[in-house]
Amino acid sequence: EPSSGGNQRRILFVALGTVIAAVIAVVVVVSTGGSSTPKLITLLQVQPVRITGEPLPTPEAGASDNSLGKSVPRIDGKTFGSRSISIKPGKPTLVVAINRADADVQAEVEALVQWHHAYLTPEALNVITLVTGPDRDGAADPVSSWLVREEWPFPVLVDDAASSAAAALGFLATPAFLIVGTDGIVRFRALGALPIDRPVLELKNQLG
Repeated sequence: EPSSGGNQRRILFVALGTVIAAVIAVVVVVSTGGSSTPKLITLLQVQPVRITGEPLPTPEAGASDNSLGKSVPRIDGKTFGSRSISIKPGKPTLVVAINRADADVQAEVEALVQWHHAYLTPEALNVITLVTGPDRDGAADPVSSWLVREEWPFPVLVDDAASSAAAALGFLATPAFLIVGTDGIVRFRALGALPIDRPVLELKNQLG
């Protein structure tokens, strides 16, 4: 398990009251075919989310994962560019929760990019990134820009300022992993740094 000192920087504070956050907006220029006017897209580092269903229980220290076999709540949200994206039943899904809090997250991002570029991502698998955690709204280097530099290949669902999506999945820290079956049932969950071989093995067990 991660040390308590490292955890303090990765803890996802779930708001108990009103959360006031200044949202960084990154504006990118996209060329539009046949048009002389470029299209401006605002990339938001915090987005609203809607949770439907019961949240997963949070892990209990020293106990087996109490989320296994439970239904994952549906999460409807937005990408950095405000396109709709959801975590829902229908296809085997790997949810990877990240932010930029520490080296553990950076290492997991690099490992997953290498895994993908080695053509190891199963075609039947839906991979969704949950960008969550504190300090996204005040970061000098936005998470969206960092992921572009890392050549991150997976779609991103951006959490709200209260980390509501992370809380609904029982994620207390990042990095975190969740594997969901086609029926929307939890097959695997892990919080903290994890060798990439572990979730890959779990995925092979689920996908055959």
